[in-house]
Amino acid sequence: MLSPIDASLARVQDYQIRRLLSYVSECRVESMGEAGKTADGGLRYQVGCSDLNAYLQGVEVECRDADDERSCRVLTRSQTFDQLHSLDRH
Repeated sequence: MLSPIDASLARVQDYQIRRLLSYVSECRVESMGEAGKTADGGLRYQVGCSDLNAYLQGVEVECRDADDERSCRVLTRSQTFDQLHSLDRH
C-alpha cells in the first residue's frame, strides 16, 4: 500500500539550487534565502556568491514549480569586465 507523499519532502531544497548553480554558473554559494513567490506560485531564491567577479549582486533563481527542481532557472546573467583585461601587463 502506498502512503501519501509528505509535501515538505517534495519542495525544492537548498542543495538542489546549489547543484544547479555549480552546473550553469561560476557562483560559489555563500548565502541563500527565499526571495518570495512568483506570480504563478513558484519560488524565487536570492543567492550570494563568494566570488564577486561574475555576480556582484548575487544570483536570482526562479523555480516555477516549487516541488520540481527541473523547473528552476538562473535569472541573473554573469557580468564581465573586459576593460580590466587592458590593465594586465604582459
